[in-house]
Amino acid sequence: MKSTFCIAVIGASKEQFTQLSASFEVVESEVQVRALDRFDESDSEQFNAFVIVGDLSKDSMAVSAPETVNVIRESEHGLKPIVTLGFEHPLSDALISSFDETQLERLIPLFYHYTQRNEILSLNAHANLIERLIRYLWLVPERKIAAVKNMGLVEAYHYPLLDLWSPSSTPSQQLAWLNKQEDAQWLSQDANIARTRNCPGCQSALLNFVDCCPSCHSIDIHTERAIHCFTCGHVAAEQEFQFHERLSCKNCHTQLRHIGTDYDRPIENMRCRSCDAMSIDGQVKVFCLSCDHEYEQHSLVTNNYFSFALGDRGAEKAQYGTVTQKLAESLDAPLDLERFAWQTAWLIEPTNALSQAHDKNSVSKHYCLKFTVAGDAHFVRGNSEPALLDFYNEFLTRLASHLNTSVVRCNVDDTLWLFLLPNYDEADVEKLKNTIESISQDALDSPIEILATFYELSDKGGLAETRTWLSSIAEQELVSTVETKG
Repeated sequence: MKSTFCIAVIGASKEQFTQLSASFEVVESEVQVRALDRFDESDSEQFNAFVIVGDLSKDSMAVSAPETVNVIRESEHGLKPIVTLGFEHPLSDALISSFDETQLERLIPLFYHYTQRNEILSLNAHANLIERLIRYLWLVPERKIAAVKNMGLVEAYHYPLLDLWSPSSTPSQQLAWLNKQEDAQWLSQDANIARTRNCPGCQSALLNFVDCCPSCHSIDIHTERAIHCFTCGHVAAEQEFQFHERLSCKNCHTQLRHIGTDYDRPIENMRCRSCDAMSIDGQVKVFCLSCDHEYEQHSLVTNNYFSFALGDRGAEKAQYGTVTQKLAESLDAPLDLERFAWQTAWLIEPTNALSQAHDKNSVSKHYCLKFTVAGDAHFVRGNSEPALLDFYNEFLTRLASHLNTSVVRCNVDDTLWLFLLPNYDEADVEKLKNTIESISQDALDSPIEILATFYELSDKGGLAETRTWLSSIAEQELVSTVETKG
């Protein structure tokens, strides 16, 4: 390494720390180590990485060591490499079994690549959730956002890193949000860790699959060996044909010697004790053990829990701070502010053909629609993005049915959206206002409130002026649910 790399060693005994220091002197002289009893966020700026020692012979350390990893990952130092000794942790970058030279040699590439990539990282340290994840994955290429089984959760699987960085989100919200980021190519799917069937009501994976009678739906069914007499066609349970260790039909008294010639066994071998009906197989019913609701198998929600790596656009964002973006193909593909400003400036430019055609139609106008998410400050803060996704999706679904196909969207940040509305007349605007009012009324019990303002567009004099104007309206505070400004 070209510069000193300082490592905090937390929880090591004096003998362990002495061995670690001596081994690093041999392996890499530029590495400095310092022993700590516990992690102190205010005194950790000097450290480039952390080694957490879990001594399983001490109950207190066995409990606190994994929690120390969580505390570091949750802090402002959470992007730095973490190595664990003596215990596995899903958020650890490396696991070692001792402090000998062979084990420590494996850590040098990790420290070197982290230092190298940290020097060229272009993203702001105070970023939103997806940018924080991009930085996390970029700094150590081997990192993945992986799901972990936890039977203490009704969903059975969760993403530990999002538990720390988005504490108000549920596992199902985490999964939906991660899939959304994969669609946007910020992340890429890696391995399919698990596939679960979940309750459509409460998302629980604690389900009981029960065979029941297809006729009366009773679960009191049993497997029965039956016999079909070829002579008279009588069908009954096998025990009804047994007489003195032989098989004979009690209906026609024929002795049944050879299967296939004198008798056979019906395919239907399930009998219901409630209604006496027979069937080939029972009908499967699903009972949720969490909410006690009953469902058909086909109505269950299938969740595929992938691990996620850094996507192509995420890598580009990490290296250059921005990404090349095409024009929006649909409302589901939002533009960044720069591209939105360009499209707005182009729309209202007097010399383009669309603007000239618009001038001949004095009834319609161009609008910019601004939405601001307000309400419970804790619920709408940046690290609750997965928890907001369900609300956003429902809101956009209802809104989209009232928008023209030419409308494009810009997500300025997690709580501010801009919509470009070309060629809207007063009736269109009034319908849209009513729709927004209706959605707001339906969400009165929600901790989230949507505020909207329509801005009538006019020529701003070019791209730079349009960009400045969009930035200014983005900063304006809204106070009423729906309003219109010139």
